[in-house]
Amino acid sequence: AALRDIPEIPNPRQSKRPLIFAVLGIVLGAWFIYLGETNPNISLFLIGITMIPFAIAAITNWFGINNRWVLTLVGLFVLVVWAMPTAQFEALFGDMGDGGIELFLLSGIAMVAASTLIIMQHMDLLLKVVQLAGNRVKGWLASVRLGVSYPKSNGGRSGMTIAMFSLIVFS
Repeated sequence: AALRDIPEIPNPRQSKRPLIFAVLGIVLGAWFIYLGETNPNISLFLIGITMIPFAIAAITNWFGINNRWVLTLVGLFVLVVWAMPTAQFEALFGDMGDGGIELFLLSGIAMVAASTLIIMQHMDLLLKVVQLAGNRVKGWLASVRLGVSYPKSNGGRSGMTIAMFSLIVFS
């Protein structure tokens, strides 16, 4: 189907492996949240609260629900949780103690993953804006068209490139 550029034939026997891993992700995330609350550890709590939305997104994907908006909501939720000021975080979740240097690393990875997720879900809108801006300047028209065509055709590769550059800049 990919070679002929035709729609894929739906497989009636879908593998249950992604669903099992997603349910395990929810259980593991809930366990991390529990550990983070009982022994005040903000890192464990935040790992758990980050794992659960991604696992829920995997479950909705398995059931065929529109993934674009689910993944956008997951990305926004993770960004809000990790970027929340300390006073608001403690007001919502209570005092979890202070995090060490591992919290800095975890926050960077989580925020880069969430941001990349949001960007890749709305890449078509972003590319339209870039193309409209590039069409205004006649000397840039060919360059903009060439620059916009690659991310459209290779979305997965573009997402990984954005994530890698973001992690490098973060580090």
